[in-house]
Amino acid sequence: MSNIINNHLGYLFPIPAVASGYIFMPCGIFAIDLNPIVGIGLVFMGCFISLTKTGIQINLAEQQYKEYVSYFGIKLGKWKSLSVYSDISILTKRRLSSSSKSIAKVSSNSTEVHYDVCLLDKNHRRKLIVHRLKSKAHALDEARSLAVLINVQLSKYNPTISSITKQRKMR
Repeated sequence: MSNIINNHLGYLFPIPAVASGYIFMPCGIFAIDLNPIVGIGLVFMGCFISLTKTGIQINLAEQQYKEYVSYFGIKLGKWKSLSVYSDISILTKRRLSSSSKSIAKVSSNSTEVHYDVCLLDKNHRRKLIVHRLKSKAHALDEARSLAVLINVQLSKYNPTISSITKQRKMR
């Protein structure tokens, strides 16, 4: 088994931009015949937009993690210690995946649910997303296995509220 866990979390750019990046690449290839500078620029820009991703690497042997941005497969980021994190939890996230309006002015929204496996500090104020999954069962399995590997507790997300925040809510 490898000592480094590598989890891709998503694209750096929004999905419409990524789709346009994939369109720029073949357009640039065809444009090379007409204007090589513009064509090469379109290919490069398309590759950059569509292939730039974010993720996290966890080094189990060193007990460190690296949040990275991957440009053309080169992962850039700094290694940090996992000692800050004592718990692991699953957070449910809902994202608007598409929105449309019809001629009758009826709007339709589609939401996408995903489950983030997160490392949490002792107060649950600092979160580190280590995996993003579409199934709650898979997220729970992943959280359990990571809890054993990293030696943290699987717990429910419950951030502590400061006294200042409590006073503010009472007003």
